[in-house]
Amino acid sequence: MQNKAKIKQLKQNIITNADQCVRCAKCLPYCPTYVISENEAESARGRIALLKAFALEQTDLSGKSIDYLDHCLTCRACEAVCPAEVKYGTLIDQGRELIHHYPSNSVHQKIPHLLNKLILSKTSRSFWRQVIRFYQRSGLSWLVNKTHLLNLSPIRTYTKLIKPIPAPIAWQNVYMPKGKAQGKVALFLGCISDFIDQQTLHAGIVLLNHLGYGVFVPPQQTCCGALHQHAGDKSQANLLQQQNQEIFSNTMVEAIVTTASGCSITLQEQVRLPVFDTAVFFAMNYPIKTSPLPTCNKKVLLHLPCTMRYVMRQQPALIELLKQIPGLQLLFLESELCCGAAGMQMLSFPEQANKLAARIIAEIQLKQPDLILTFNIGCELHLMNHLKNRKINIQIQHPSIFLANLLKLT
Repeated sequence: MQNKAKIKQLKQNIITNADQCVRCAKCLPYCPTYVISENEAESARGRIALLKAFALEQTDLSGKSIDYLDHCLTCRACEAVCPAEVKYGTLIDQGRELIHHYPSNSVHQKIPHLLNKLILSKTSRSFWRQVIRFYQRSGLSWLVNKTHLLNLSPIRTYTKLIKPIPAPIAWQNVYMPKGKAQGKVALFLGCISDFIDQQTLHAGIVLLNHLGYGVFVPPQQTCCGALHQHAGDKSQANLLQQQNQEIFSNTMVEAIVTTASGCSITLQEQVRLPVFDTAVFFAMNYPIKTSPLPTCNKKVLLHLPCTMRYVMRQQPALIELLKQIPGLQLLFLESELCCGAAGMQMLSFPEQANKLAARIIAEIQLKQPDLILTFNIGCELHLMNHLKNRKINIQIQHPSIFLANLLKLT
């Protein structure tokens, strides 16, 4: 009975949110899946109509209908330009949660199980980190690439996406500030970042310590739940979010800092504390007037993930700081479309993801930057893989690593 009531409420919520859409079509040129397909069903407007029809029991979801919903990248570009202020991000999550209660061929029904097995547990993450590190350092990766072994296997695709993993970092509970104390923040590790991008997390810590901020790393923290939520597993997402809310609400800090903009959004919606990217927080508090930054004679391209561009919108502080670096030429992409990474989408729908990445890579080739900065590990891995495939030798890194290197803190 409880499940039936939940499904009924979900359907009503979808209908209510979908009724806000006035079908003006202003979202179409901003929807990446519509731009590359020119198919109305692959647009935000088309998906809203489909979800409403399903909630009203006017259609069932199978075959192509499920594909159209699965293809959505949840970039929320449509939401940012919608004159009716339709909460599309909420709507697509509600739709996938509803689908989660029905048997279907949706790839999103398989994702939560995969996440729980591979990355939710710290023990599991540690085990797989060691396995991948051995694979990278032992010469097996060279052998696989040289002999084209596993060419038809998804394993090769996954391993190619992971950058070289250094020795793991055993996190301290507290990192004390350097010099005069300015405040305290808490660092959210994130499951993927803690799994394969500890260098960026460490760079964020040294940057904030340099500013005079103590950095707390609560050991009981867990996954933010974003990937579970976007896959429709709302019950698991709620459990993870409640655990983080309890932990971070008791840390007595002024803000939470992260290195993945996707995690930032979820935390911002669940924890009653300001949430900032580590590089953004550094930029907001760096005393540029009294401590000018060192010269950097490079062309640096700042890539803005959809989560930062359309939801967090914190990039102006970092942009202003980067402009203050002597010799640095700051570049931006003209295309505002999603790169295709979108959490697990680059693995679930590689053809779609590759088409979107190709548009950005073409622009990168024209601009010829020395370095690319991005706020999201998924975007970094996805774009780096495409650069490598085209033998384009341009490094991609988080702004925190760039700033820590610039200040010679690492």
